[in-house]
Amino acid sequence: MPITPGQELLHYRIVAKLGEGGMGAVYRAEDTRLGREVAIKVMPAELAADPQRRQRFEQEARAVAALNHPNIVTVFSVEQADGVSFITMELIAGQPLSALIPDGGFDLARLFELAIPAAEALSSAHAKGITHRDLKPANMMLDADGRLKVLDFGLAKLMAADLGTETATQVSVPSSPRTEQGTILGTAGYMSPEQAEGKPVDARTDIFSLGVVLFEMATGSRPFQGDTAISMISSILKDTPPRVSDLKPALPRHLGRIIDRCLEKNPAKRFQTARDVATELENLKKEVDSGELASEQTSGVSCVSVPSQPPRTSPGSHAVPEATSRRRPWLAIGVVVLLAILGGAWWTLRDRDATPAGPATTAPATAPARSMIAVLPFENLGPPEDAYFAAGVADEIIGRLSTVSGLGVISRTSVTQYDRAGKSLRQVGHDLGVNYVLEGTVRWARADGGAGRVRITPQLVRVEDDSQLWAQTYDQQIDDIFEVQSNIAGEVIKQLGVTLLGGELAAVEERPTDNLEAYQAFLRATEPPEDVRDDLGPSGDWFVEHMEEATRLDPRFLLAWTRLSEHHSYWYHRNFDRSEARLEQAKQALDRAEEIDENHPNTRLARGYYHYFGFRDYDRALEDFKAAVEALPNDAEARASIGYIHRRQGKLAEAIADLEAALVLAPRDAGTLSGLAETHRAQRNFDKAIELRQRLAEISPEDSGNRFSLLGLSVQLSGDPEERLAQWREWPASDDFWYVVGGVV
Repeated sequence: MPITPGQELLHYRIVAKLGEGGMGAVYRAEDTRLGREVAIKVMPAELAADPQRRQRFEQEARAVAALNHPNIVTVFSVEQADGVSFITMELIAGQPLSALIPDGGFDLARLFELAIPAAEALSSAHAKGITHRDLKPANMMLDADGRLKVLDFGLAKLMAADLGTETATQVSVPSSPRTEQGTILGTAGYMSPEQAEGKPVDARTDIFSLGVVLFEMATGSRPFQGDTAISMISSILKDTPPRVSDLKPALPRHLGRIIDRCLEKNPAKRFQTARDVATELENLKKEVDSGELASEQTSGVSCVSVPSQPPRTSPGSHAVPEATSRRRPWLAIGVVVLLAILGGAWWTLRDRDATPAGPATTAPATAPARSMIAVLPFENLGPPEDAYFAAGVADEIIGRLSTVSGLGVISRTSVTQYDRAGKSLRQVGHDLGVNYVLEGTVRWARADGGAGRVRITPQLVRVEDDSQLWAQTYDQQIDDIFEVQSNIAGEVIKQLGVTLLGGELAAVEERPTDNLEAYQAFLRATEPPEDVRDDLGPSGDWFVEHMEEATRLDPRFLLAWTRLSEHHSYWYHRNFDRSEARLEQAKQALDRAEEIDENHPNTRLARGYYHYFGFRDYDRALEDFKAAVEALPNDAEARASIGYIHRRQGKLAEAIADLEAALVLAPRDAGTLSGLAETHRAQRNFDKAIELRQRLAEISPEDSGNRFSLLGLSVQLSGDPEERLAQWREWPASDDFWYVVGGVV
């Protein structure tokens, strides 16, 4: 039956029609019993005969009636009269957000006023198991007091209920950002990729739609464009939206990162909850209000501060100078002498031709006001052949924590080289410069076929008083190993009170692969047995064989492709195999990683090494390294690589700052210590260079190449070759290369 003004449905008198959409017409009405105005949503008669549509309509009523939030429209009742099914709800006297967004977007203060309540409204709905599935500015109203209200949960899906899977995708394309046509199961331009493809959706589809709305609120335009439904959906599925900071440079870069994370095409890479989005926006607002972002807008990529007094170190093993990798510790074998010779000769020639630059112009910064943690190698309680798996568990936790900017994480190379024997945790904390230590045990109970269960028992200890903050035993199917690692990292973050920013939560929870066999091959590649490490030849057959096996088992294993590319680039750079075929192998692996995700921080790292090691294209490499460091703030290797490039460019003061920042995260990395010492030497700051060489001697007393460098520095500082000869005579006589050279030079 037609609905007309003046008509009465029960005790509701129709006043005027407000609008109509795919799920029914909306009217202004008077509740004559309670004396108030309400909105009535009436299901069209032609749709009421369709059981599926009727179910969807009743579903909306149940879903929205369960919500009680100041930023969600309130549903009063579900009614039926004279064959008409309708619901009554709060009448919002105001305008839709779609009519209020200015051409250039809102100013930052107004954006926060609207964006945070929108995210909180979704968070409340998702907590009740409800997705909106048609979030857009036209479904967001501002009432007379300026309060934002999310309405029209007509497409809501009760995630907890078994309502079947809807795969139909009927959409309409808005003619402009301000005018919306009727939709049935979504609106092109605001739909998530999985929704556009008709795949099952969950709360993360709303997070994508929220990202589109945030983009439009910030810039006044949509991130995806198209003149037809097909072209709009194609843009959503294929196009990378422009950066918010490029369209409006005055906006904080972190706002752009929040929006970018919402707009990730892969749901697993988005924020996983709307609560996370709201928290990120709230924290950013606090930083803006306090003025903390002023330096960010002018300084570019920030650098980790370093302590004015570096932490003490203890004896450990030597690593390859320059670009030493926690991922490739075995690459150092057999090349230390060669690198020391080449490096020393290069710097000697440079010193001979260079104009004295004086001491470093940048003094060491004060220690960062953030918690520092070391994840010690987990003890393997299973058979010796499972040691690689236990090492991989700790390494994976380090990787997840390393994505958190509010936490300082000591690099893998520093903790694996650290000799903890006979030391208390307080001494460990002092030696590594940390406040907290995470340690644990791993036991893998294999079943037939190599799977089975894994028991991991981590404990988090505060080193100041050797007190246990948290401990737990995880006993789960090995298929859940990534979930366990994420849970451990998340619990550490929670215990230390660290706030996650941007896409950090998604990075902490990221699964590198869903193929357990591929993961095991990856771990075997990165953790070869001791006998294989000793016998490694320059081809690195073990690493390549197992990493290629990982990529064969899972062709979309991005981390395996990037590590493979880095390995080939490094092999080419170090002249182990200076062939075009080796460089092509690096490129092929990089290409595969870029096909999976060209902007992933690990892809950017691999691309940086390819251009740095393969072509000495420093500008292109720097661009990727800096982007990677922004996403991986605790990657000591990437920070050191930036320093080495700056050194090659003659920017010695910048190189020193970069290497000092890397040294905070890798206090026991011999390569970084050596590189920093040589950079100070190039600036004629011989006292500092000697101090660093002596620190390296404490870590690696058996490193005769380092002792030889100390002799050369002593001569440069004193100008007296007899002093070098006297020091050399104190060495134990041997046929060591540097002992022989020391007596000749």
